[in-house]
Formats: sequence, C-alpha cells, structure tokens
Amino acid sequence: DELVDMLLGRFAGQTLTVREIYDQHNVGHPYIMKNYKSALLDMESKSVIQANPPFNERPGRLGKKTMGDGVKITFPDLR
Repeated sequence: DELVDMLLGRFAGQTLTVREIYDQHNVGHPYIMKNYKSALLDMESKSVIQANPPFNERPGRLGKKTMGDGVKITFPDLR
C-alpha cells in the first residue's frame, strides 16, 4: 500500500499520535483520516509499528478494534 510506504519513510524512528501523523502528512495527499487509521491498524496487526495502548487494550466496536486519535504510534527506524 502506497500510504503505508509513505508513512514508514516519513516517520521512521519517531513516535507520534494518530492525530499528529494525520496533521503532518495529509496536506497534499488524497487520503482521509479513515485511510490513515486503516493503514496503521494493518501495520500494527503485522507488527510493523508499535501502538500505545496496544491493540488488545483498546476498545472495540462491533467486533473491530479501534485506532483513536490519541493512540501513540512508534515507527521502526529504517536507517
């Protein structure tokens, strides 16, 4: 996924909230918050990123886990 690759490159080695990621990256890109949250959930499920609180400690809705704006995301350092 193109968004996943962009996020991994742009935020390598950083820890930011979901809202900070969106605010710093969305300008000039055709993605909405829902796209970012979906990409982050996918990356978390594949252990590419770390989220705080982690998946199993966040509330779910209709059987799906959520990714709130305040969840802190730590990206791997790719350097």
